[in-house]
Amino acid sequence: MCCEGLKKYPKDQDILGNLLLALSNLGAYEEAYSMAVERLKYNRNIHTICEVANVLYKIAETNKNKDFPKAIESYKGALTLYKEAEQLNPRYQAASYNIALILFKMKRFQDSQNQISKIQQLEGGMNVVLVTYTAKNLLWTSDFQRGLEFCDKWLKHWPDSINLQRVRAEILVDGYVLGKVNKDGYRIIERSSLDFFTNIVKDGEACLPSDIVYLSKIHFWMEDQEKINYALNLLQKSMTKFPDYWQFDYYIAQAYLHCGYKKQALHFAQESNRKAPWRETTYKLLAKVYKETYQSDTDSNYVKYCKLFEEYNSRKIALYDSCKTV
Repeated sequence: MCCEGLKKYPKDQDILGNLLLALSNLGAYEEAYSMAVERLKYNRNIHTICEVANVLYKIAETNKNKDFPKAIESYKGALTLYKEAEQLNPRYQAASYNIALILFKMKRFQDSQNQISKIQQLEGGMNVVLVTYTAKNLLWTSDFQRGLEFCDKWLKHWPDSINLQRVRAEILVDGYVLGKVNKDGYRIIERSSLDFFTNIVKDGEACLPSDIVYLSKIHFWMEDQEKINYALNLLQKSMTKFPDYWQFDYYIAQAYLHCGYKKQALHFAQESNRKAPWRETTYKLLAKVYKETYQSDTDSNYVKYCKLFEEYNSRKIALYDSCKTV
């Protein structure tokens, strides 16, 4: 219907807007981007600027695992547009908040935090979104102690915030559980993080793919065969709902390799790499599978994937560096 309307009224802003919304909802982001740019030609206001920026952000998120150079260019374009919108109205949340988010995605954590501080000053205080962004910055910079203290402080204000609870649980798992043992040499299992991920995976509606991964990693860490089997079944079952989520294959491959099932490990390692060729850790995992399969540092596939890991890692670092001046 929108397309028919545009044939008669090609510059009609309402029809263009409706078509843009429909294309975005269908995941047709490239087409939506063309439509958003077309709207911008006729009316470069804060709303149309943010429309284009939003589509570019979605294009970046869609491509970050498969085509990272394209993702970075899309993040840059979105950031530039959101900054333009913020200049038009510094209090326009769709612009100012997304600047903080994209800076975070670019690994410009201090710049992201500076943006959060600027918003805080404009709005006269923190809100749960800004608090969650700050907590994620602390998690991603491995500042676990400050991150945990920060989450505990603000959860007193917003005890029902699932996002803040999630970041707190991730901080606990990454900083205080995985790889950690107590004074007697036993592996540490932290109850509140285990309970959070167990409950949210059961809930289903609020569950993210990352929640499933975290719950599986906790069970793998327990190193009990029953727990390992539970984690493997959970990841494999979850592929039906999230078929393109590369980390499911990645951690299944790690578990199979740990248990000595090298053929199965190779299959899932290859799948994780197919789904996310720009995740350099998938090449490192493939190298490890070949090394342990043939017990050789000179195996041709081991050497190949070691080189690919180094290549993709260095290329990603260079691409992240290119974001620093935007």
